[in-house]
Amino acid sequence: MAAWLRRYRDGGLDALLTYKEAGAPPGQKTLPAAVFAQLKSRLATPTGFASYLEVQQWLRDEFALAVPYKTLHGIVHYQLKAKLKRPRPSHAKKSS
Repeated sequence: MAAWLRRYRDGGLDALLTYKEAGAPPGQKTLPAAVFAQLKSRLATPTGFASYLEVQQWLRDEFALAVPYKTLHGIVHYQLKAKLKRPRPSHAKKSS
């Protein structure tokens, strides 16, 4: 109850009527179009990337972009609908 009273004292009725969206502040949610296109084509190759850390390193080396892991996962998994090229593990006793 004290918060709305303090807001009214500081800013009047206008301060009470302004609505602030909840949640995290907007940040980087996508890549530049040229980088996005190159990443998409690189993920489509048979070799692709083995891990998201490898993708982060590639973006850092090629484009000087520091993209957070969570953002990168969202871009690759949800926007590009791609999967990383990690081989499935096989049993040590399995004959080749």
